[in-house]
Amino acid sequence: MFAAGLSPPPCATWRSLRYALRHFHGSASHLALHNPSLEPTAFGVGSAQTLGRMNVNPAAAPIQHLQRLQALLGDLEPLNIALQRHEYDSLAFGDFVVVLVTGHKAARFIWDGRESILTVEYQARQNQSIAGTWVHDAFISVSPREAVFAEIGSNAVSLLT
Repeated sequence: MFAAGLSPPPCATWRSLRYALRHFHGSASHLALHNPSLEPTAFGVGSAQTLGRMNVNPAAAPIQHLQRLQALLGDLEPLNIALQRHEYDSLAFGDFVVVLVTGHKAARFIWDGRESILTVEYQARQNQSIAGTWVHDAFISVSPREAVFAEIGSNAVSLLT
């Protein structure tokens, strides 16, 4: 592709993304170094224009998530609704799974941070030690994304009480 070796000519004002992927596959930092339209971020590599619109502090996102979860659990405690399971992935758009239980009923909430979709599922178990089958209840589009915990609380109350 380029006569002198692996790098494009120094006078080039852009570098081919295809070239960077071909020669630096698997290394986001090398890809960013050889393509000035991309920059390394805490989330991997992203365009400067996209990052400017995000207004997300990667260090604060998990803390805010846990604070909102704690507030939700505090609101549900008087109704005897407790947290059984929680998973959070800050590197996958803030995706998370929350399972709330009371007695023999459980509700699972799966948040898709990329699409801003909350999946709601429930199960009624005869025996708490035997896992039952999750029954799909709803897909809910949540906007703004900060309202997801209010939506979880509302659905938990309606499904578990």
